[in-house]
Amino acid sequence: MALTTWLNRFGPCALCGAIAGGLTGFIFGFTQWAIPGIPLPVHVALNVGIMLGLLAYLAILFFIGVLGNFGVQQLLWPALFTSVLVSILVVLIMNRLDAKLFGTLLGWVIGLIVGRALCYACNRAVEVKQVKEK
Repeated sequence: MALTTWLNRFGPCALCGAIAGGLTGFIFGFTQWAIPGIPLPVHVALNVGIMLGLLAYLAILFFIGVLGNFGVQQLLWPALFTSVLVSILVVLIMNRLDAKLFGTLLGWVIGLIVGRALCYACNRAVEVKQVKEK
C-alpha cells in the first residue's frame, strides 16, 4: 500500500513506465537466465523490445485503465509511447549488461526514470502552451 501511494506521486506516465519496465525486465531477464547464450544482435533486441512493449501496453490498459478506474481513453497514446520506449531501453540495456535475474529491478528503475521524465516534459509543454495562449 505504501509503495502504491509513493508511485502515484510520480504521475501516470511514471507508473506506466515502472510497470512496463518491470514486466519487460522480468520476461527478458528470465529468458536470458533460462536460455543462456551470446547477446542478441541490436536489430533483434529492438524487435523483442517492441513486442514486449506492446504486451506491457495491453497489461497497463487493463490494470490501470480498467481495474484502476483511470480510464482507457486517457491512457491510450501516452501509455503506448511510454511502454514501447521503456521496453526498448530495458531490453537494449539488459542485453548489453547481461543482467538476467536483476532484470525486474533494473526495468522498474529505468521505467520509473523515463516515465517521470516524460511526465515532466508533458507538464512543461502544457505550461508553455498556456503561457502562449495568454
